[in-house]
Amino acid sequence: MGDLKYRRTKKGMVTATYRNQKNACKRRGHRPPDYTKEELKDWLFSQKLFHKLYNEWVMSGYKKHSRPSVDRKNDDIHYCFGNIQLMTWAENEQKAHDDMRDGKLKHGTKPQKEIEQYTMGFEMVATFVSTRDAERRTGIGQGTISSCASDDGQLSAGGYRWKFVEDGTFEDWKSSFKSDAERRVLRTSNKGVDMLTMESEYICSYPSMAIAAELNGLNRGNISNCVKGRCNSSGGYKWRLSDVER
Repeated sequence: MGDLKYRRTKKGMVTATYRNQKNACKRRGHRPPDYTKEELKDWLFSQKLFHKLYNEWVMSGYKKHSRPSVDRKNDDIHYCFGNIQLMTWAENEQKAHDDMRDGKLKHGTKPQKEIEQYTMGFEMVATFVSTRDAERRTGIGQGTISSCASDDGQLSAGGYRWKFVEDGTFEDWKSSFKSDAERRVLRTSNKGVDMLTMESEYICSYPSMAIAAELNGLNRGNISNCVKGRCNSSGGYKWRLSDVER
């Protein structure tokens, strides 16, 4: 509770912002910020907009979308005073979405695939630039969204259906969804998975990815990605399909 109270103070926001910027630089392969945490605090506290946004965030009941956020003006350049600006978290998210849509901002080297979100009754909800964009804007895990839209046997993610835009027309997708999805479930749900240490030593087996995820508190989509070689581990373990279907 005390930690939360501190993080909601202006100084706490500076600490969290600076830490997030340093972590983001590592992920992007950028150089660290040109300023120290103390210098960032001095810059923020000198901005009238920062105090205005902070007060509005407090008045909102600390709603995430109202939180002050530091954005890079040019996403190809690292954090420096000449390349940062203040806005709300919601404005920063919208800018990232628009930049990804316009091809100004990309994650990784793989081409982005537009994805559509539907209700379970096949009503259109929204279209996103990528699964990463969908995760950022809905809070639903990227791995589960991708598994749902791919041939992985997962029928929904976050209570919604998902379809990659490039995967045929809506009518073809809708008309074949039930039979195809049922076949996917039958094909994948009976496949057991083995849990291994990071040194590839066998630990135990589970009758399905869903059960393995539930018993270990993991994401089924992440286990599936590990089995397919898309990532090295899930939950600190390696995973593979069992030799015998269960």
